[in-house]
Amino acid sequence: MDITSIQSKVMLCSVTISTWIARRYDGKVTEEVENKRHTKGIGRFNKRLLPEHAPNFAEVVTLAVRIRSYFYDHTLKYDQLGVHLLPTMVYMDFAEKMRSLKDEFDLAVSVFLNDYLNLKEAAREELNGLTTLKSELDQHVLASIATANDDLVRRLYEAVSQMANRLYATGNVRLDVANNVRELCALLPKLNFSNDPQLTHILEQAKTHLAVHTGAELKDSRVLRSQVASKAQEIEGLMAAFMGMQPEPMEVESDRSLQLRLVA
Repeated sequence: MDITSIQSKVMLCSVTISTWIARRYDGKVTEEVENKRHTKGIGRFNKRLLPEHAPNFAEVVTLAVRIRSYFYDHTLKYDQLGVHLLPTMVYMDFAEKMRSLKDEFDLAVSVFLNDYLNLKEAAREELNGLTTLKSELDQHVLASIATANDDLVRRLYEAVSQMANRLYATGNVRLDVANNVRELCALLPKLNFSNDPQLTHILEQAKTHLAVHTGAELKDSRVLRSQVASKAQEIEGLMAAFMGMQPEPMEVESDRSLQLRLVA
């Protein structure tokens, strides 16, 4: 490879865009929410400094995203943070497009700045005091906990579902899935920071009835495989109910398909 020739065909380039986040950390509210929920480190809570719907500001942010996306789509990764490679063959089109996007961005910033004081006042009225803010933060905390718990259950649900699927199979039984369940049953209780009783029950059921068996034990006993598969299917139902969904039909061989038909 001719290094000199390569150097004439590519150049280094980078893009720098700074956008305001329009939020400010509120340590007092963070402390109050943590005290109320008897927990620490659950989040950092911020006040909005602009109204929830501020089209002028949204346009600035959207253009910043477009510029970054165009930059990454039309350049190549380089072993230096923030710097990419730009082939000279596309330089002219690239430079023209970036100038056009910069002009759009600068115009959007000007429009936003002209309306900034009005937006700031609207944000103050929209917050309507600390009581309203506390209510929003409480809802955010509860929603975050629910999302985290659903994530825990979904991880285990997928592993248990796959385990049941394999145990019901009549062909070559791959039992490495048993190890996946065992590892999750060891990890997920440590991530259950909310100590949700229903989630705790699900994790205990999986640990007690599924994680106690190794792949080798299951491989050696068809009866044990059948018993554990049945229990795995039962725990699937618990997890599906927790997530507000119906267990998805599995693509399995004859044994489990027959059982699902009989249950139905």
